[in-house]
Amino acid sequence: MRVFTKKTKSRTKMQVSRRVTPGLVANHSWSFCRRFMWPLAALFAIIIMFYLHVTVLFPITAVRVYDPGLHIDQQSIVSTVNPLVDNGFFGTNLGHIKTALQALPWVAMVDVSRQWPGRIVIHLYERVPLARWNLNDLVTADGIIFTPATTDSIPDLPHLYGPPTEVLRMTQAYLRFVTELAPLPLTITAVRLSERLSWDLRLSNGMILKLGRTQMHERLVRFVKVYPQVFANNNNKAVYVDLRYNHGMAVRWAST
Repeated sequence: MRVFTKKTKSRTKMQVSRRVTPGLVANHSWSFCRRFMWPLAALFAIIIMFYLHVTVLFPITAVRVYDPGLHIDQQSIVSTVNPLVDNGFFGTNLGHIKTALQALPWVAMVDVSRQWPGRIVIHLYERVPLARWNLNDLVTADGIIFTPATTDSIPDLPHLYGPPTEVLRMTQAYLRFVTELAPLPLTITAVRLSERLSWDLRLSNGMILKLGRTQMHERLVRFVKVYPQVFANNNNKAVYVDLRYNHGMAVRWAST
C-alpha cells in the first residue's frame, strides 16, 4: 500500500519592516521640543521684563484718602493699604484694596480709583452707629453689627439688648418707638427684647415700660396720651409701668 503525499505550493508573504534606531527617535523628539521651548522661554522672559519695567517706571507715588471720618484710625488705613500698592500703577489690584479696607470695623463703603500718573484715590464712608448692641458692639440703623477696637470716643447712645437674629427688627422698632415718644420730654435709653420676644423700654427718667410681645406700639402710644395727666404732675415718681393690659396699666410708684 502506497501512501502519496500531495505537495502544495504556498506563497509566502513577506513583510518589510523598517528598523528604527532609538537614538534617532530621541533626537527627533528633542529637536521638536527645542523648537518650541526657546520661543516660550523668550516670551516668558519678555513678560517678566515688561512687568518689572512697568513697575519701576510707573510706581505708586501717593495714596490719597478722602473723608476718613471721625473714628477710622489713620494708622489702620496706612498699614492696610501699603502692602497692596507695590505692583505699580497698572499692576495694583484695586479690588484687593477695597476688600481689605471694608474689613475695618468703622468702614461702611469704599471707592478706589487710579489717578494718572501714579496716585491711588480712596473714598471712605464711615458707619454711623444707631445704638450700642448687647455688651461691646455697636449697631447701625440697617442692622449691621460691628465691633470697634474702642468705644471711648462714642457719644451717649441708647442700648439695645436682644438676640442677634432679631437685630434688624430691634433697630426698626427702636426708631418707631422714638417717633411715638416724641411728644414727651423723654428719650429712650435702652430697649430689651427677651428670648420670649417680650419688649421692655427704659426711659431717660429711669422709668421702665413693659410692652409685652404684641401691640407694643399701640401700648406706647396709649402711655404717651395719659402721661401728662397721670405722671407729669405727680409728685410720686413711677419706676415701673406695665402696659400689657387691654384697658389700663399697672404702675409701681417709688414710695410703694
